[in-house]
Amino acid sequence: LIVVLCWDPASVGQLGFSLSFLATFAILLFYPLVEQAIRLCFPRRSASYVLKMPFSEQLLFVLLTFFISSLALVTSVSILMLPMSLYSFGQFPVMGIIYNCFFPFLVSIAVFVVCLAFMFLWIAPFATFLFSIGALLLDTALTFVVHAPSWCDITMRVEAFSGSWLVVYLCLASLFGIVLREQSNRSCI
Repeated sequence: LIVVLCWDPASVGQLGFSLSFLATFAILLFYPLVEQAIRLCFPRRSASYVLKMPFSEQLLFVLLTFFISSLALVTSVSILMLPMSLYSFGQFPVMGIIYNCFFPFLVSIAVFVVCLAFMFLWIAPFATFLFSIGALLLDTALTFVVHAPSWCDITMRVEAFSGSWLVVYLCLASLFGIVLREQSNRSCI
C-alpha cells in the first residue's frame, strides 16, 4: 500500500485500488476468524490419523479441507466487499460467492493437468490425452460460469448506497474484526 501510494498517489482515487486493498485487508483481518468458526463444525484430525484413513477418505478429507478454506476466504472477503460492491456498482452477485468456492479449484486442477502434459510432451499420445482433460476441465468451469441457469443468478441490488453508510460500516466491521482477533490471540496464549 505504501509503495503504491508513493509511486502513484493518484491511484488512491481508482476503484481497482480500493477494491484490491479492501479485499486484502478483509482476508488478513477476517480469514482466521471465519475459518476458525467454520472449523468448529468439523473436528480437527492429526496427520497420523489422516494417514491411517483409507485412501478414499483421505481424498475426501483433503477436498473438504480445501472447500473449508475456500469458503472461509470467500466469506471473509465478502464481509467488506459486499457493501463496497453495493456502493460502487449498485449490486452484488450472490452467485459469485459460490463461483469463487469452486471455480479456482477447477482451474487449478486444469492448470496442473496442462503443466503435467507439458512434462510429457515426449510421449505425444499421453500429452495429448492430458491436454484434452485440461481443456475439458476449463471448458466445464467456463460453461458453468457463463451459462449458469437463470434461477442461479441471484443478485442483491440497491438504488443508492450512501457513502456515509459505507464508511460507518467499514469502520465498525474493521473494529469488530480487530476486537475479535485480539480476543482470539489472547485465548491462544
